[in-house]
Amino acid sequence: MTERIKTKKLQEYERSITYIKFRKDGERFFTASWIPKILEWDFETGQVLQEFNGRGRINEFDLTKNHKYLITVSAVRNCTLWNTFKGEQVNQIKFDDIPVSVKFSYGEKLFMVATRSIHRKASKIHIFKFDPTIGVLPQDSLKVIEVPEKKRPTSVRWGNLNKTIIGGCVDGYIRVWKVSNGELVKEKCVHEDIITSISFSADHTHFITASADCTAKIIDEKTLDILKVYESDRSLNTAEICPRGNLVVCAGGQRSEQVAQSADEGKFTILYFDKIQGELIGSTQTHYSSVHSIAFHPTENSFISGCHQGDISIHYLDNELIQNSLL
Repeated sequence: MTERIKTKKLQEYERSITYIKFRKDGERFFTASWIPKILEWDFETGQVLQEFNGRGRINEFDLTKNHKYLITVSAVRNCTLWNTFKGEQVNQIKFDDIPVSVKFSYGEKLFMVATRSIHRKASKIHIFKFDPTIGVLPQDSLKVIEVPEKKRPTSVRWGNLNKTIIGGCVDGYIRVWKVSNGELVKEKCVHEDIITSISFSADHTHFITASADCTAKIIDEKTLDILKVYESDRSLNTAEICPRGNLVVCAGGQRSEQVAQSADEGKFTILYFDKIQGELIGSTQTHYSSVHSIAFHPTENSFISGCHQGDISIHYLDNELIQNSLL
C-alpha cells in the first residue's frame, strides 16, 4: 500500500491538531490546533502564508465559499470572524458555554454554533443570521435549540436546503432538528459510543460518521438508515469519503501518552476501505500519535491528516488506487 501513496510531512504545530479544511479551489488549506492560532497553507509548496492568532484551543472552524471569511470557535467560549483577505479579526461573539462546532449554511445567510454546557445543564445550538456582503457577526441569535447534556452533539452540519440541522451526539445517536422551530424531528442510534465526526458526501445524499466504538458508518441523510459499516480495531476520530472513486479513509488511535512503545501498538495507521464492499484494502503509517482530522483535496487525488503530536501530512494517492475504486 505504501508504494501507492506518497507522503509529505509539513511544519509541525507544538500541540494537537483539531481540524483541517481546504478552500473550495484547493489552492490553500487551513489548520487549527490546541494552540490558539489558525494557519493558512499553500497546498503546492507546503508553506505557511498567514497566521490568525486568537485565544484558547480552536475546536472547529469554517470558511465562506469565496474564502474571504473564516469563522472559528474556541475553548475560551468565543466565536470569532476573520477577514482572510486583510488578515485581521473582524469581531467576536461571547458564549456562556464552550463552543464545539461551527458551520455556515449553504448560501451563507446563516451560521450555527453548537455549545457544550460547563454547568451540566442543557447544551445548545445557536442559529445566527449572516450577511456575507457585510461580514460582521451579530450579537443576538435568531434561534436557540436546547439539547440535554447527555444527548449533546459533538459535531453539527446543515441538512438539505438548510431546513434541518444534523448532529452526531455523545450517546451514539444521530439527531435531526428542524431549523424553523427547533423541533427534534428524527433520532436514531447508529453507534455504541460517542460520535466523533460527521462528513457529507460530495452529492450530499449521505454522510459518514466516525465513533469511539471503532467503526465508521455511512448514513442516508433522509432516512438515517445505515448503508455501510467499516470496522476497525481502534477508536476512530475522523472518517472521510473520497470525492472521486469509492474510497473511504478513517483514522484514530490511542493518545501518545497511553502507548508504551511503537506506533503500531497505538494503532495510529491510516485505514483505507472500499466504500462499496466495506472491506479494508490497506493502511499506511504516517503519524506516531492519534490522528484527529482528515480533509480531502476538492479536485486532486490527495488528502491531509493531522495528529495529536501536531504533525501535518499531505498524502498523494496513486491514480491506480483511485481508478480501482471507481464504479
